[in-house]
Amino acid sequence: MGVDAILFIGPSLPERESGEPPGFERRPPAAQGDVYRATLEKPRAIGIVDGYFHGVPAVWHKEILWAMTKGIHVFGAASMGALRAAELHPFGMRGVGRIFEAYRDGALSDDDEVALTHGPEELGYPGLSEPMVNIRATLDSAVSVGLVTDATRIELLALAKVQYYQSRTWETVLAAAECKAVRAEDVAALRARLPAGSIDQKRLDARELIDAMVCLLETDPAPMQPDFAFEWTEMWANAAWLDERPGTRSVDGGDDFDEQVLNELRLLGPRYFDLQERALLHAFAVGEISAPEMPPDSEDVLKQVDAFRRARGLTRRTDLEAWAAAAGTDMAGFERMMAEEATIRMAAQNNAARLAVRIVDQLRLSGDYERLAARARNKVERLKGRKPLNSPRHLLLERHFQRLDCELPGDIDVYAAELGLPNTGEFQRLLQNEDIYSRMMEEAGEEQ
Repeated sequence: MGVDAILFIGPSLPERESGEPPGFERRPPAAQGDVYRATLEKPRAIGIVDGYFHGVPAVWHKEILWAMTKGIHVFGAASMGALRAAELHPFGMRGVGRIFEAYRDGALSDDDEVALTHGPEELGYPGLSEPMVNIRATLDSAVSVGLVTDATRIELLALAKVQYYQSRTWETVLAAAECKAVRAEDVAALRARLPAGSIDQKRLDARELIDAMVCLLETDPAPMQPDFAFEWTEMWANAAWLDERPGTRSVDGGDDFDEQVLNELRLLGPRYFDLQERALLHAFAVGEISAPEMPPDSEDVLKQVDAFRRARGLTRRTDLEAWAAAAGTDMAGFERMMAEEATIRMAAQNNAARLAVRIVDQLRLSGDYERLAARARNKVERLKGRKPLNSPRHLLLERHFQRLDCELPGDIDVYAAELGLPNTGEFQRLLQNEDIYSRMMEEAGEEQ
């Protein structure tokens, strides 16, 4: 018998605090395809709180609509769930909480309002930045109790809003307020109140979503009956994950043996990308996938340029121009090639699930499958019962890329996505296991 409810949740409400009841299955933040895969398991309800915005394709509106046509009640709140619910509530998705209401009513519109950076799942998703919605809620509360003036609230909101979401914290906001000479007594009062007096609106809304799902399931509702017809488009038919079935990919990516072998290949870095390109070529050749409908944006192209320059030590523009001249091209030709490379990377990321099968096929054709399969089996056996060392992320990354004799990527989120991983937490988990295994093999004097 399947679960009653599947809940996509992470930093908004860590597991140690959520306390969802029996019958709920907690899963990491949703990426594209995850809601479709959950639908195949036929839960009565799906709740979306957290989801990926950056470096990993976001959960698709179409898969939520698909879930509802299969009789599943879909809830959204707090973060990505609030965004999708605001967009899809006319079709029957159930939005919950103040953040959803603000998006639905047009008071909020930007994705960065709910975005934040956080640590890995293994450490409970520790927050490294402050979501804008939480800053708004805290300042609203501070005004209501007379701690700060409304004029100060407006000034602080403006200072917070212009900061990039990944580096937005209370400390950066208050430091900016001091530089801008915002009312000193108000800033001091806020400093004294924080962090204990901060309002975590995302957490409050996540709890409200769980309560709403429990309430619905306790009434034993009839299956969802949407009043729209699901349109089977070419884009939907070509979705990379559409032909997946339950059991082909576990939530933590560890139950399927080919996935474990693929993880061994991912740890080889450049070798993975070589086989990924061959797999992509085969998929294009047989018409399994097509080119992205939209070209890469300027940010994606710049990331491709940065990766190219870092890999070749072309730190100055004059170095790059000299390289282009030696390669028989000019800067316009170089930029064209980088745009095409970015398009290839986009195609690979958009079709990660489907390509995974073809990459494993390429691994078999190359003759490396047997060796990596043996290593995967040995690693599973050696690591049974062993707890992670929880080495600092920066040390894991340094050791890993030193072993590969490669430059540390400029953006680990992007690198993890290019490896076909759902998030950087999964990449860190692979590095933690590899670190333990490598040390064990070295101590035993065995070949790796």
